Amino acid sequence: MMDTVIPIYWHTETSETVIVLRGSGDEVSYDSAGKELERVTLKAGSECAAVQVPRNVYHTFVPHEDGTTIFEAKDRTYDPVKTEEFLA
Repeated sequence: MMDTVIPIYWHTETSETVIVLRGSGDEVSYDSAGKELERVTLKAGSECAAVQVPRNVYHTFVPHEDGTTIFEAKDRTYDPVKTEEFLA
């Protein structure tokens, strides 16, 4: 849904791979003050359908169209209590 909002967050102990399976959107990174640092447009089936987000980088995904579907994978066991922090 276009009104889906993913909070700005980071992973303290793992990187994250984001792959757009259907549709398109922007993977956006931020500094600790919430200032946008980089915006990468991802589109399913294109030459730029995935991105690797390093650990300790605040980020979010902003869909461009209804039905956009993403797959996220971590490089280790995921524990949201220990490894995830949200930008206030």
